Parts: sequence; structure tokens; C-alpha cells
Amino acid sequence: MVLNATKRFLLLIALLAAGLGGNSQSFAQQNPLFRTDYTELLQQQRNFQQALELALKSYEKNASGRDARRIAALYDTLHRYPEAFDWHQRIIKEHQPEREDYRAYVRAGARLDMPVLRLEQLLGRSGFRLSQLDAVNMAFMRAAQAAEPTVNLEADSRLNSPQSDFGLRYDSRGYAYWSSDRGTGGASKKALIRLDLKPKTPAEDFYERNNRDYLWIYRKSPEGEPEKLRFEGKDFLMTKDPSIALKSKHIFFTAVEKPEGRKQRILYPAIYRGELQEDGRVTQISPLPFHAPQRHAAQHPHLDEAGGYLYFASDQEGGFGGFDLYRVALHTDLSTQGLPENLGETINNAAHQVYPFLFGEELYFSSNQAPTLGGLDIFKAYIGENDFSQIQNLGTPFNSGGDDFGYYQNERGGLSISSDRLLRQGSGDNIYRIEDRRVFFTARFEDCAGTLMTFSEIPELLDRTKEQELALRKNRVGEFFTEVSIGRDFALRLDLPGYRILEDSSITSKNLTMNYIERTYRLQPILQVFTLLQDTIYYDLDRSFIRPEAAERLDQLAEALKRYPETTLLVASHTDSRASDAYNEALSERRALAVQDYLNRRHGIPASRLTLSWYGEQLLLKDCGDGMPCPEEEHQRNRRTELRLQVDPEHPTLQRDPRFRDLDPCDPEAWRRFFRERAGK
Repeated sequence: MVLNATKRFLLLIALLAAGLGGNSQSFAQQNPLFRTDYTELLQQQRNFQQALELALKSYEKNASGRDARRIAALYDTLHRYPEAFDWHQRIIKEHQPEREDYRAYVRAGARLDMPVLRLEQLLGRSGFRLSQLDAVNMAFMRAAQAAEPTVNLEADSRLNSPQSDFGLRYDSRGYAYWSSDRGTGGASKKALIRLDLKPKTPAEDFYERNNRDYLWIYRKSPEGEPEKLRFEGKDFLMTKDPSIALKSKHIFFTAVEKPEGRKQRILYPAIYRGELQEDGRVTQISPLPFHAPQRHAAQHPHLDEAGGYLYFASDQEGGFGGFDLYRVALHTDLSTQGLPENLGETINNAAHQVYPFLFGEELYFSSNQAPTLGGLDIFKAYIGENDFSQIQNLGTPFNSGGDDFGYYQNERGGLSISSDRLLRQGSGDNIYRIEDRRVFFTARFEDCAGTLMTFSEIPELLDRTKEQELALRKNRVGEFFTEVSIGRDFALRLDLPGYRILEDSSITSKNLTMNYIERTYRLQPILQVFTLLQDTIYYDLDRSFIRPEAAERLDQLAEALKRYPETTLLVASHTDSRASDAYNEALSERRALAVQDYLNRRHGIPASRLTLSWYGEQLLLKDCGDGMPCPEEEHQRNRRTELRLQVDPEHPTLQRDPRFRDLDPCDPEAWRRFFRERAGK
């Protein structure tokens, strides 16, 4: 929308009204040579309803192709699509149609949600093919029309009126807020102020276009009647696009202030911030700091309380062409900080991007950028860490041949859109409640400590009912999610290195009471070989034989090795620092072999159950290096063999033990208790 006044047009209207009969419409009716030009003037002034009335009267007298095309275009502009289609059809049949007429005819049919086959039939013997006219994206339309509907739409009779109603939001008390031009009309009583449409969306109809009141924000309690919000301290010409904080009283909205005095000037809609009181008053109203209503428009605010941003649409300089989506950071008190940033070329382009809305990890918005089913379509994009990706047209039934916008969803499961599609309750835009037949599946993977794990591997999710794999995506937190259909069974599988393979075939979307499935999985690490017992034996100076006290310790370890075949013994032998490195390395090897020989000869333990290593004087426990004076007891500490009894959790003996299989792999102490208890038997 743009508040605009063009002096040349206004002066011409004034001359027509004052100097040529006092009634501009009657003058046009009395002067048929001038009527067509005046109709064009009304179109330029965006007074489409009067322009249509004059064009229809002109056609009654002349039945010209020029008037027929103008009437069809005006019905298109007024979003009266059935009438528009009829006039496009009349042009084809009666007024020597050209290529552009067939193109407009096909587009008019698409706005009525005609299937592609029917659109092809419209061309008849024209000589044109649908693919030649570039009127619609056939591949996209075919796919959208063939897709299985995932939601049911129903016009919200509680909120809709015979006029336009759109942009539903709720506050924390369950009050509904939306924009509407319901009222008594009365265009002739309004000042010479013109609200242009930037972009031209049905959500922004004003009296110059359809002889109805300006838009205003309404609210309705769960049991009450709709009522207008009251804005204190400001004289607004129109208000719309409420976005309400759930954790405070703040409200953001779009508005145009009434210009002061009689001087005509161009003003654009801007975004304001205020405090919403329980009785419906809005106080402490102020425009945002980057308010520039004489230079550009800013509208469609969406408050992202969790992320600390305000998103909105603007046609300010530096964008990509039409209306772009922007965001500005917020302080904790919801005041803005810094300047707005453009969301970038992944989202924005030369077309219009409007009505941003965030829910979870997705950004929803409307755009007339192809591929669309008609005018504005609703799209969604995945929010990444630094950018947006996976932009997707929501298809039918979210989108239609008309304009579809104002996507809204809340944590309570409420879902709605706004649309001017033909299945409307009255005229203009309507709010549609959506019964969501989609189910949102989320999988969270945690480690033993219950901490969310993040990894690049993507789990596999299989729709077992249709035997097809579904694509899981990862949100900013690190959880995996997707949409699934109702009445299906699913199986999830994750093969993550270092962890046991996870398989879950119990997932189902049958007999659900909610529209989501949430799973939390604690991944079980593949248990590494771990030490159950450790001991140390010592040697005499320059000797490798097993001393009596060492033999007792080896006897105990031998009993454990024989009782538990899943165990192995690590043997690491050392010397003190006296003698040469080569001599000490050989001595430590003899000490390790002595342990192996003792266990084999005395207890029959095979060498395969032992892992030997020797280090000479490389790993001294006491720093008694070459030439350093050390007491004998410290040299004794260095003359040693370290023994570690280790368990292989993957050994077949353990895997056959049901008590072992029931152990929690995330509880190492439970494992140790298990082996101690076995050792005590």
C-alpha cells in the first residue's frame, strides 16, 4: 500500500467536478467521447469500482474489444475471478483475440483452479499450445494438482465478514486479532487521499478500489464479538498487520497516519510499536526508528520473540526489485537495535516477498515469484545457521489460483492462512482455519549424559506402509524432523560410527491425538575394551625371575583368565635406569616373557590371552635417570611389570549372557559390578 497523491490527477478531477457540471461521473456519462479517457483516469487513480461501472456502460453502447479487455482486467484487479474469466472468454469468442488475449484467458482459468487439461482445452483451435504462452508453470501445476492433500481448509465463520478479513494472530489470552475493512463504506465522504497497492495484493483493498472502509485491526475474545482496537495519541487513516508479543504487552502493526493540513503529499505505510492494554487500547505508540514513510513502505511485521528479531516487508532502496523481506534485531524490551538487514537473495528476488512468519525452524512468506498457482503463493524456507535453504511452494490446498498469504501457526496447534480463493464465505479475503492432516516427526539423539548429540550423518526414515524413504532434515538445535502422513507405520535406522546401530520400527502415525510424534533416543556407545583389574609385580636388581609375592598375584590373575574367556592380560615390563638402554630393553623383555612363561607353565594360559610389551628405562616412575643419586627403594619402584586385566564386551561369551545384555552401556560402574560379582562366585 502506498499513500499517494498526484496533483495532476487531483486537479483534473476537481475541474471535472467543479467546472464541468459538478458531478464527474455524470459528466463522463454525458460525454461519450471522453468517457474512455475518464475510465482510464479512474484506473490510474485506483478507483477501480467506478472505472468498472463506466466501462460496462460503455460496452453496452459500443461493444468494443477495447472496453471488453478493460472490463476483464478490472475484474481481475478486483479479484472477481469468475466474472473476469467470463469476459476473457467473451474476448476470445467475439473480439479477434491475439496471443496476449489467450495468455490472459489461460491465466484467468488458472485462477479458478482449473486443471491443466482444462486449461489446454481452453485454447481450442487457436493454434497456440499452453507451453508457448508462458501463462502458467505446467509442470508445477500438474504436480501440485496431483499431490495428496495434507490439510483441510475451512473458512472461519467466527471472524470473516462479507468484506476482507485476513492476517490472523492470537495473544496469550486466546484473543484473536486480524485486519478487516468491514464497515459502512462511504468513499465519497473521504478526503482526496489515495492508498496505492504495493504490492498489489487483495489484502490491501481500500475504498478507491472497492468502495469499502479502510483497513483496521479488530480483535475478538473467545466468547465475545469483534471490536476495533483503539489507538491513543495517534490519528491513523488505517491500521493492519498485528503482531503481538506473548511475554509482554507489546504489539507491532502497520499504519498510515492522516496527513496534516490540506497539502497533498506522498506517504507510505510504516511499522509502529505500542503497548496493548486488556481493554483494547493501544498506548505508548511510536514508529520504529528507521521510520521513513515519505521514502518507502514498511509493513507486515512479525515478532520473533525467541530469536530476538522483528521481520517485515519493505520496498526500500537497495533491495532486489519489489518488496523484500528484512529483519531488525531487538533488545530485551523489544526496542530495535541497529539497522534492518535484507534476508538476501536466497529469499528475495525481483518479485514481491511479503507476510513473513516464523515457526520452529522454518520461515513462511508469500511471493508472486514463479512457480505459483496464481497470484501470491505461500512458500517456506528452512532456517540454517547463516542462511536460508530448501525453499518450497506449499502447493495445494495452501495455495490456489488466487492470492494466498498470511500463514500463521501457534504452539497450541492453531493453523490458518488468508486467501481470496473462490471457496470464500463472502467477498474479498477470508481467514481459513486449517485442519492439519500432516504429522510432524522429530527425532532427538542424546549421549549417555543426556546431552543432545550433533553429527553430520542423516538417519534413515522409512515409510513402511508405502515402502519409500522419507527425507529427514536437521534443525538449528541439532534435532532431525520431517512431515509424515497420517495412518502410516515407519522405521528409523541410524548407523553412527562408534555407536551401536539404532533401529526403531515402532513409529506410527495411526490413532494419534496430537499432530506430532517426538522420539528421544539415547545412543549406546560401542563398548571399548576396558580394564577390570590392574596390579604390579616387582623384580630384584638385574633379575627377571618371578618372586614369591609376585607369583601369588599372578596366580589370582590366572584364575580370572580361566574363569572369564572374554578377558585378556596386558603385560608391560620396565627396568630402572642403571645399565645401558640396550641392556635394559632386553632385560624388560625377559621380565615380560617370564610372566608369560609362568602363567603358561603353571596355569596353562596360552600366549594368545596375553599382550606383551617392554620399555626398558623409558617410562620411569621415579626420576632416577643416568647419574642421578636415588635411594634403593625408588630404583625398586622402577623395576616392575604392570598387569591389566581387560574385558572385551563384544566377546561371544558375554553376548550370550542375558544378564550382560541387560546392562546399561552408559553405566560403566554397572559393568564393573557385574564382573566383580562374577569374580566373587
